[in-house]
Amino acid sequence: MKEKGESGIGVRIAHIRGDMTQAEFAERTGVGRTTVIRYESGDRSPDVVFVCRVITEFGVDPVWLLMGDGEFKQVKLATDEQFLLDHYRAASQQGKNAILGAALGQGGNISQQFNAPVRQMAGRDVVINQTGAKRGKKNREPPG
Repeated sequence: MKEKGESGIGVRIAHIRGDMTQAEFAERTGVGRTTVIRYESGDRSPDVVFVCRVITEFGVDPVWLLMGDGEFKQVKLATDEQFLLDHYRAASQQGKNAILGAALGQGGNISQQFNAPVRQMAGRDVVINQTGAKRGKKNREPPG
């Protein structure tokens, strides 16, 4: 079923893709590059799994994507939010569990292993003393 004109879902998919290549967009949405090409050209209609992935991955309004009603709205993440999301997506399952645990306030119940030089790992919020004990940012005293 070929869509014509500016109102087709294929045009909206291409709009969401923006400056990404079709291959990059395909990888982020879990389909092949050829599938993206067919969706954008209107040669093929996207399935519900693809539509859900686009809505979730890119934060677009489902009504706009499916029907063309309303405006294109995309949630713009702050730089630190995008950084966290990118690292979460690239993490192993163990890493994802640790991130979710920390986000849900379960940080004390999750063990962590850092595999980076101290300066890269510690950043500005944690200071490591000579013995390896963590000191809080405010009082700079070893935990007791």
